[in-house]
Amino acid sequence: MKKVAIYTRVSTIEQAREGYSLEAQRETLERFVRGKGWTIADVYEDGGYSGGSIDRPSLKRLLKDVEGGKVDAVVVWKLDRLTRSVRDFYRVFEVLQKHNVEFISYSEKEFSTDSPQGRLFLNTMLSFAQYFREVTADNVKHVHRALRKAGRWLHTPPYGYRREDGKLVANESEFPVLERIYRMYAEEGISPYQIAKTLNAMGIPNRGGNTWDGTVINRIVKNPFYRGKQIIEGQEFPVHMEERLPEELLRKADERAEKSRQARKGAY
Repeated sequence: MKKVAIYTRVSTIEQAREGYSLEAQRETLERFVRGKGWTIADVYEDGGYSGGSIDRPSLKRLLKDVEGGKVDAVVVWKLDRLTRSVRDFYRVFEVLQKHNVEFISYSEKEFSTDSPQGRLFLNTMLSFAQYFREVTADNVKHVHRALRKAGRWLHTPPYGYRREDGKLVANESEFPVLERIYRMYAEEGISPYQIAKTLNAMGIPNRGGNTWDGTVINRIVKNPFYRGKQIIEGQEFPVHMEERLPEELLRKADERAEKSRQARKGAY
């Protein structure tokens, strides 16, 4: 027999006067569930909570029971008793869908995700949810672009740097090693593989506490970040940092990298 959870919510006295009271909702839904021959698993009531947020104690308990396999369906008196937000509805429905729990809205002509009409209604709802997600993602993308134009680095700082009060500053233990890597590469002509071997022989670990390898060293000496640049989707943005490697050292590293590239190109 289908185990049904009844969920009710009311936020104001005015709603209660208009027939939205928790008691009125519960009694109507209990008659509905019993009339279908189903079993009432439990009643979950959130009195005095707005539909603009899903941060409600009884709703949280309901979702926990859904995840625990205690209910087969959730019924509400009206869709807005669950939430007034399309995005929040989608979040709740994802939990229900994951655990194969049917959702039923009594007042919307017994809207149920178990019927073709219900699924059509749901698809419309989810289309709105998708729209809101895409708009949000687009807004985040624009914000990130503006921050990058201002020279902000939005990721974990590369080797040699750390973040302090929102700024990129030299990592006291890593920066001297970073400069040594560049000098071995740019001034001493040592290959990335040999640099890694030298650091390992000296007992200097990488940031993760492991040994170095030539591939990582090669990325470091060619990383545009250390030149105060970041390349995103083919576009160049500045990177502001408190301390940088000497410009002459960076220039020599770039020259050596270009010579190596030309040598490989000529070999083919």
